[in-house]
Amino acid sequence: MVTSHLLFNVSTGNLCWLFLCLSHVSLSFHQYDDRSPFQYLSWLRHLFVLPQASGARRELFSHSMRTLRIALSDPTKACFTCGDLVSGNVVLTSTIDEPIASIQVAFRGRTKSKIIHRFSDSPDSIYRGRATLFEFNQIIYRGQHTFEANTNEWPFVFTFPSVTLEDLGGKQWENSDVFAHLPGHTLPPTFFEASRPRGDCIEAYICYELEAILSRPASFTLFKTGSMTEIEVLRFSPFRLADNPDPNLYPVLTTFGCQTHLLDPDLPAGSLSLKNRVRVLWNHHRQPISIFTLKAELPQRGYVGGPLRVFVGVEHDLVRSTALVLPMIYLKRLQVKLVAISDVRCDRFSIFGASEKIESHNKTLDILDYGFSRTPVSERMNVSELVPRELVPRLVLEGPLVSTFTTYNIARSYRLDVKITVECAEKTFKAVFGGRPFLIMPGITKPDDNVVVQEQQATVGTDMVAQPGDVDDMNEALPPYERVFRTREQSLPLYG
Repeated sequence: MVTSHLLFNVSTGNLCWLFLCLSHVSLSFHQYDDRSPFQYLSWLRHLFVLPQASGARRELFSHSMRTLRIALSDPTKACFTCGDLVSGNVVLTSTIDEPIASIQVAFRGRTKSKIIHRFSDSPDSIYRGRATLFEFNQIIYRGQHTFEANTNEWPFVFTFPSVTLEDLGGKQWENSDVFAHLPGHTLPPTFFEASRPRGDCIEAYICYELEAILSRPASFTLFKTGSMTEIEVLRFSPFRLADNPDPNLYPVLTTFGCQTHLLDPDLPAGSLSLKNRVRVLWNHHRQPISIFTLKAELPQRGYVGGPLRVFVGVEHDLVRSTALVLPMIYLKRLQVKLVAISDVRCDRFSIFGASEKIESHNKTLDILDYGFSRTPVSERMNVSELVPRELVPRLVLEGPLVSTFTTYNIARSYRLDVKITVECAEKTFKAVFGGRPFLIMPGITKPDDNVVVQEQQATVGTDMVAQPGDVDDMNEALPPYERVFRTREQSLPLYG
């Protein structure tokens, strides 16, 4: 194996000598090594973007690796909320020397919506909508220094805002009863929805992310390929103020009439004889009737991970009933369904000008479907206490169940539907209640030591920024992170 060592700085005077070396390597590598030419080109690429410091030596054919990652201070934190500190380090691990001009971290929240209209005889029509909820930038290193091959870290810190912030370069959304159109509304939770039926479909997501950007010195980059980026996605949810909020129950009722020969005390119990059967058929319009009202109390509010309580009761109408004995009413089945309503809006451009396209998608989520074994119904009873503990209806489902929210181009709301089946004198009666909006609050409660602010500047001290080998003219501390304001001519960044 022939090992070649090169010592040079990328400049115009050394280009000829560099091409001679490359020619020599291309003619001799088959004789001394079994590696492919693409591996040599990959190694030689670092000579353009990673120059040697004065007096150092680099092995031309040494294998080099570099990784840029974001290490959070608490990697076990599953979800952030308003006012939480988002801190950590940008970690660069490299086996070769790294020239770095600056490292900055962008902290942003953004939304994206899409509506696809499918046609059988023409191309699909696609509408898109984008919005920036907030964006901060923090420069954690600035200089003209080449770091030796090692693991280097630069700390950063942000604070999660509680409301959306104004984006001067963003779209001005139209006023709507469903969507928020002005900045300052509550920050929505992390969200993703994709409905793909046979016809039209919608896509919507809300994400929060950290992006680390490493830039190279301009004098060291010939082909502008030295920059590195890394994105870390964060999960966010707002919090609720009350630990056990009032469900705000509202009453609903329906009236049934049960008319059957089983309510006649003169007829024997069990199977009827032929004589009694003829009697029942002849006097069917004179059979006793029992009129009762089935009442239910349904909640209008709940929270993610919290119990869902449903109260059921029955009341007999003694005035209109002709039965001499009040029959027993039994609870037979309880079905609870949650209808999730996703509304999205996008930009629509035509020859008549720009407008907005709005589409809605409903998805039914089954919370509980439980059958009871002849459970008598009293005047008022909590059905949740009758269901086995492992089947108690809770707002914890498979998939992304988020709290009710609205923002510029995405909104999520819910509707609660309850179906109750009862039995009276061997007859079955069904009642369907619901249709009202159901508010789902976040599952996170407000921490005691967390003071929520709309916007908190986190100052980065000199000890958090200064790195070994910084240039001499960098004497003052870097500024705290700043809001990002775009002009209307600049477009939002696209990721994914």
